[in-house]
Amino acid sequence: MASAEYKTRSSFFNEFTGTFSDSVKTERITSKGGFGGMLGYHFPLIRMGDYSSMSMSISYMYDALFWEPAGTTTTYDGRGGYTVSPTVTSGTIKMGLPIGVDYKFGCDAVSDKSRKLCGTFGAGVFPSLLMTSFKEDAGMGFRAQPYLKGEIGIMAGICVKLRGTFTFGKLKYIDYTYGSDTYSSSTSLTGKSAFTLSLIFMPMSFKWKKDEWWGR
Repeated sequence: MASAEYKTRSSFFNEFTGTFSDSVKTERITSKGGFGGMLGYHFPLIRMGDYSSMSMSISYMYDALFWEPAGTTTTYDGRGGYTVSPTVTSGTIKMGLPIGVDYKFGCDAVSDKSRKLCGTFGAGVFPSLLMTSFKEDAGMGFRAQPYLKGEIGIMAGICVKLRGTFTFGKLKYIDYTYGSDTYSSSTSLTGKSAFTLSLIFMPMSFKWKKDEWWGR
């Protein structure tokens, strides 16, 4: 779920009266749903102990957010009937490439199935490309945000992890300004710092080795 502030402002100069009229409208909105996916890999850098390490991680993330619920459009089919089809009026497509450094412990840290639990603490930078349509406005932008990440997981055939990611700073989904001698308007849709929960599956983890006590 994401939240944002939608703000419109318009100013008009009346040449006959020599006065300005100004209007501002602000609306706080939250996303009404969405979906996303991620592919990632981590590169071990330093082994810190028997079951801990420092790694560099890189991922590709794709998210789709819907700012308004899907509506419907009714069209006449030309034969006395009507067709109702769903439409999505407002949404954001976000593609990101977070890169960071992680401290890992447990099975995920050293690719060892003998450890049933794992965890991660990490930080890095999250560059992202945003494409947004909201009401009658649209915008595209690029932003790089710092992030903090935490994970906890279990080895159950494959490694399954629950990840929480907190990104800092505002996101400008839409930032549009128009002006002339007598009229100006601006529109912005600005998101705030966000927290995301993700369920991570590691399908290739079933190939990890299993370290027994006699093999140490």
